[in-house]
Amino acid sequence: MSTDQLLKILQDYSNVLNLDTILARTMRELFWGIVKVLGYIVNSISAITDKLFVLDKFYNDPHVVEFINSIKPLIVVLFALSLLGIGYQLMFSQTKQFKKIGTNILVALAVILVLPMAMNKMNTLTNIGVTAVKGSPSALTNQIIKSNITDVLLYDKENFKQSSINSLESPNEIDVKNISYIDPTSIVEPDFINKSNIKNKDVFGVKISTDTNGKLTTEKLNQGWMTFWKEYYYRYNINFLSIIVSLGVIGATLAFTCFKLAKIIFELAYNKFLAILVAPIDINDGQKTKQIIQNIMSMFIVTFLIAVLLKFYVLFVALCAKTPGVEGVIMLVAGSFAVIDGPNIVEKLFGIDAGLKSGFKTMAGAYMIGKTMTGGASKIASKAKSMAGGTSKVMGSALGAGAGIASGLNNKKDRKSVV
Repeated sequence: MSTDQLLKILQDYSNVLNLDTILARTMRELFWGIVKVLGYIVNSISAITDKLFVLDKFYNDPHVVEFINSIKPLIVVLFALSLLGIGYQLMFSQTKQFKKIGTNILVALAVILVLPMAMNKMNTLTNIGVTAVKGSPSALTNQIIKSNITDVLLYDKENFKQSSINSLESPNEIDVKNISYIDPTSIVEPDFINKSNIKNKDVFGVKISTDTNGKLTTEKLNQGWMTFWKEYYYRYNINFLSIIVSLGVIGATLAFTCFKLAKIIFELAYNKFLAILVAPIDINDGQKTKQIIQNIMSMFIVTFLIAVLLKFYVLFVALCAKTPGVEGVIMLVAGSFAVIDGPNIVEKLFGIDAGLKSGFKTMAGAYMIGKTMTGGASKIASKAKSMAGGTSKVMGSALGAGAGIASGLNNKKDRKSVV
């Protein structure tokens, strides 16, 4: 292969032909470790998210059910007192609202007796819908890594022809399941046993340099026997920035999803308790009970909408994984913010936040509380230390003054005895 041909290939593919150096090898090992840790975190959070879609794990917990059953005698008492109060009002009221009160009594009885069963039915329907539409971002973790790794030997297989390389479906032929097991510091050794069936050994044996006239030329890689560090090209060109940012964004989005679902799981149990407690004392009006029931139904609807949103997010991440470079990263970040903010149309139509905004606020609030408590504790400790120091100084001064007075009195007494 002529020098001009070698120069053209080295220039056209300079972004994927990277020389092995001590610094580059160290950085590759470090960044690949970060990628593997982030991949593990994303997969773990995704597994937790799948488990949190089971909403009845808390409000059907035996301890919660036992606690709610323990207040049933109180509910009977509240029901009786409420009926007595309503009877007293009807005796002196000019407008007899028997129909409204009768309806509210039936609603209260239904809430107390039927609500647990109704919540189980709603949970079953929600699980059916979630199972039908839910997507798992963990399946895309390896796909994101694979799409950002270029195998130089695949380009060599295509003889570095731009048309053939552009028609490739993937920048490497590694199975997506095995992509995390590659060696990021693997090098191309054309002078060694040609196990990789390298076609263009000349390309991997030279690098771009300049001659005495300042013109571009090729220079053989330093691979002498007495060389401390032989020069070779890396087999893989890895876009670490794109992988780390993408996995970080996906991990954050899934973390917000976990917080949102965990909050719903807690609120369902509390709203169940609150509905049973409020229903007997809300017979006269009934609006408070209706609001609690509407809130419970809204949480089941929101759970299903989160599953739908997550499915769209998975499809969008798959599209971003196929989009190379900065464009794919920007699209992924924008999509993640859209998921966190939630579709505005849902909030306008139903008055509920189907996004992960509340999960983000919860995490931010927890962080600020922790930071405030830590800062407050350090300030208190500092103040206590300064007060202790001041107290010790005052006590020292007082003791010194006392000692001085005592010494003066003793001297005076001694002088008198001498006289």
